[in-house]
Amino acid sequence: MAEASATMAQTRVAVMLQRIGTKDLLALAQGEVPPDVRDRHAADSLPPPFVAVRALALQRAAAAAASGDGGGGSLAGAIFFMQVGERVVGSCGFKDAAEDGWVEIGYGVAPGWQRQGVATQGVAALCELAFAGGSVQYVRACIEPHNDASAALARRLGFVAGSPVIEEDGTCVVVWTLAAPALPTPGERCLLQGPCAAD
Repeated sequence: MAEASATMAQTRVAVMLQRIGTKDLLALAQGEVPPDVRDRHAADSLPPPFVAVRALALQRAAAAAASGDGGGGSLAGAIFFMQVGERVVGSCGFKDAAEDGWVEIGYGVAPGWQRQGVATQGVAALCELAFAGGSVQYVRACIEPHNDASAALARRLGFVAGSPVIEEDGTCVVVWTLAAPALPTPGERCLLQGPCAAD
């Protein structure tokens, strides 16, 4: 907790997501700290090498599949630094490509920055990105049953717990699901924008 001041512990911090580029993912995949975050990351805030390797593979596959349109808008394998100011305090991202309206997310926050709203804000922003394109109807987070903090975060954001399942590596997880926000039907009024465009 040396990095987080007592004031921060009592106040929510503002979190921004910064997409991790290919150059930085290549460094992370080698277990190295990317040069542009070397002096501005909290201990244990960076994604582990296997996450960067998976992200690079997903991004290559998405680019190959979308070679006709450039694939620039795909979020498959997109990983983000969670930042407070310029300080990298965690990471989050998409663990797979969206398929049949579903996408899985993962996240982690440096120990000295936990319990300050960092993960809540980062995951909320990640879910907004997932739903923004319209092709994702459900976001999934697989959380180990004893991870009370992640379960509380999921519950706070509106995720619903499913049944425990065993993952390929033998880990037992509970699958938490968040459905895309419902869009107003024709005739309903949008809260801040007056009549809906469908009217």
